Amino acid sequence: MTLKQAYGPDAFELVPLTFSLPSELGAWREWLDSAAAEGRDPGPWMLKTAQHLGMGLSLLPGEQAYAQALAPRWEGGVGT
Repeated sequence: MTLKQAYGPDAFELVPLTFSLPSELGAWREWLDSAAAEGRDPGPWMLKTAQHLGMGLSLLPGEQAYAQALAPRWEGGVGT
């Protein structure tokens, strides 16, 4: 069980806002659009893959992180 599952929106008083991709990609896009509409800085975002167990992390600004999340992946789990 994740903190988000256990505490809902209150989890983000404990940890940074997170989205599990690809299942929450639409919710992340909505959040990014909302932040931009309000003039808030939508980043940076830490991207990681489960395949790498935390290795090969990327820290990117909002739109660049979103584009990276959409990039095709090869079997090794790294964007191409």
